[in-house]
Amino acid sequence: MAHTTRRTSESSPLGEPQLREITERLPVGAVLDIGCGEGTVSGELLAAFPRLQELHAVDVLPGELEEARRRLTDPRIQLRRADARDLPFSDDRFDAVLLSNTLHHPRNRARVASEVRRVLRPEGTFILNEVLRDGLNAPEWSLAELHSIKSAVDRALGLPHEETMSERGIDAWLVLLRTTQHVRLRRTFPVDSDSALEERIEFLSGYVGMVADKPERYARLRRRMSKWMMHVARYGTARPPELLAVCSLS
Repeated sequence: MAHTTRRTSESSPLGEPQLREITERLPVGAVLDIGCGEGTVSGELLAAFPRLQELHAVDVLPGELEEARRRLTDPRIQLRRADARDLPFSDDRFDAVLLSNTLHHPRNRARVASEVRRVLRPEGTFILNEVLRDGLNAPEWSLAELHSIKSAVDRALGLPHEETMSERGIDAWLVLLRTTQHVRLRRTFPVDSDSALEERIEFLSGYVGMVADKPERYARLRRRMSKWMMHVARYGTARPPELLAVCSLS
């Protein structure tokens, strides 16, 4: 099945401070965007960094890449299907590697770290932007729970999508990658408007319906969604915080 909606509730443009920090430190050579989805962040980098010579963007899902190809026509970008745990590139191929809201998807994150180190040149730049699951207020928990239900649907469909990570878990992964951090920014978001809230409810209802042919799992997810909607009616929704880390390999 062509799955094209994985990042509907996850993908967001980078904030202006985040984009500025990235472009100030981004090399002009070859950059790899792992888990590019529909190309939101790749498009931002191409627009904000005209000196960038070469951008490779990969995702494991063909539907995501199809949408990225439709949206991104800049000749500097090359899109291809690839798994973050088995990248089809030679050693020391890239001057910079980026993961934006991608790290929580694969199960074997240690393998992802190994692949990032392999394809990134010595002294290369590594950029991680990742949604957090800890320290959330009530509206942020609403969207974190939406993501958790959504990821459960994806796993039921055989798609790679694990739970989001705590800040401590992200730091432990960066230690595994053996990096030196130069920039660390935490980004928060406002509470959603009523129209955005309605869109999220409609989205999740349709998403859960994708496993209607699995009656027991569907019933469990419907119960979770009912509790989620009661929480949302009281508190609304807001995107959980995101952590940006700009690092070099050590």
